[in-house]
Amino acid sequence: MDEKKLPETYSDLSNAFLELFDTALPNDADEIDAFLRELGFDPVEVGANIRGLAEEALASSPLNWRVQAARELEAERARFDNLTGAKKLSRSEILAQMQALLSRVGAEHGLVTAHRNLEEASDEDLASLLDELLYLVSPEQQEEKDDKQ
Repeated sequence: MDEKKLPETYSDLSNAFLELFDTALPNDADEIDAFLRELGFDPVEVGANIRGLAEEALASSPLNWRVQAARELEAERARFDNLTGAKKLSRSEILAQMQALLSRVGAEHGLVTAHRNLEEASDEDLASLLDELLYLVSPEQQEEKDDKQ
C-alpha cells in the first residue's frame, strides 16, 4: 500500500491542493446526482435543503438591504398609523392644531413649511398634513434625527 507523506513545506501543501483539485469531480447535474445517490442521499432532498438554508440565510442576513429596508419601512408605517387621528377632528380643530405645532416646534425642529392657503385645502388634505406634522415631531423621529447628526 502506497502511503503518502505529510506536506512539509508550503510548496508541498500547495501541490497537494493542486492534486486534490485535479481529481475527477462531478461536472454536470447528472454526475452530481449519481455521486449523491452513491453516498446514499436523495439529490432532490439535498437540493431542497440547500435551497432552504440559502433562502433562510438571505432573509435573516443583516446585510440584505432589501429585507432590512422592508422591515424598517413596515415599522415606520405602523408608527405613522398609530399617530394618525386627525380624520376625527373638525376642520377648525385641525387648523388650530397645525398652527400650534408649527409655532411651538417648527423652528426648533427645522420644519419648513410652504406658505399655502390652507383655507382652500380639502379636509382630507388638512388631516393628512396634520398627521405628517405629528409624525415629524414625534419623539421617535426626533431621536432618529439626533442619532444621525
